[in-house]
Amino acid sequence: MALPAADPGRSTPVLPSPDIKATRDFYRDQLGFGLVGPEMDDYLIVRRNEMEIHFWKSDDRVKLPRRHNVPFLRPCRTIVAAPKPGA
Repeated sequence: MALPAADPGRSTPVLPSPDIKATRDFYRDQLGFGLVGPEMDDYLIVRRNEMEIHFWKSDDRVKLPRRHNVPFLRPCRTIVAAPKPGA
């Protein structure tokens, strides 16, 4: 049996990418992620704050089941709270 996670809400998605360089450029330039580790042709790790995503090179275009199309990302704290009604 696996030991309980220190933070059960935290996960590290490992996703397929048909083009590691295009994925790197998009996550770095458009979404503001930083690169982690050495650059490789077949694997990529990006991080933004405490969120980390791994990508592996895959030419397989098999569609994932619908429930797996969106990776689960750890919830973040609210940065801006909405004003209370009547305030």
